Amino acid sequence: MLEYAAFLHGIGLIDKNERQFLELIQNEIRYPVRRENWFMGRSILMRLKGKVDRAIGSVNYYDYRRDNTDIDKSYPYIELVKKDKMRRRMHVGPLEYELCSFLVRFMLMRDDTRTVRPWIEELLEDYPMLIYSGQFEMVCPPLLTENHLDKLNWSGALQYSLAKKQLCKVGNKLAGHYKSSGNLVYAVVRNAGHMVPYDQPENTLDLIDRFISKKLRTVTSK
Repeated sequence: MLEYAAFLHGIGLIDKNERQFLELIQNEIRYPVRRENWFMGRSILMRLKGKVDRAIGSVNYYDYRRDNTDIDKSYPYIELVKKDKMRRRMHVGPLEYELCSFLVRFMLMRDDTRTVRPWIEELLEDYPMLIYSGQFEMVCPPLLTENHLDKLNWSGALQYSLAKKQLCKVGNKLAGHYKSSGNLVYAVVRNAGHMVPYDQPENTLDLIDRFISKKLRTVTSK
């Protein structure tokens, strides 16, 4: 979130003065986070979100091309996960499905400002990892994800920084781009918001298939 104002300014949703104001709030988050005061960090983060909400109006965080009233929440997978066969496979018993659980959200409140960076760094030493973003999402936008990955401290960090972006096509159409080195692959899926598999199911499946079959090759910049 510490580059969020720059991102919003870059896509034209806020002006220079709003960016400078939001950056002041962003900087306040650093102090409690460095002291692992997660609740205080979250409190400042929520204040930042409130200011962003007022600045951007009804733009949808899941896809900034759309308005908040222009999102279909009747996701096809909902009826699938409610079926008895799927319930048994997921071991959820008789629990009711909720699209957004306020109880779960409450239990995870202090995790909003906690980093998973050490876990990612450790896992990358032994396991292949695919991370992807939707081109038009505002929850975890490509700019912020890219900055996060560039700061990871792992044995393949230098090689990853030298890797060249590759365009990816499905059929004859551009599906997005990716960057690959060692165990890390980062991809941006074109014409997708936060719900990448929902927005671009064919292209997402192709990306995952290529990752599993190790067809996302590494090209180093010269």
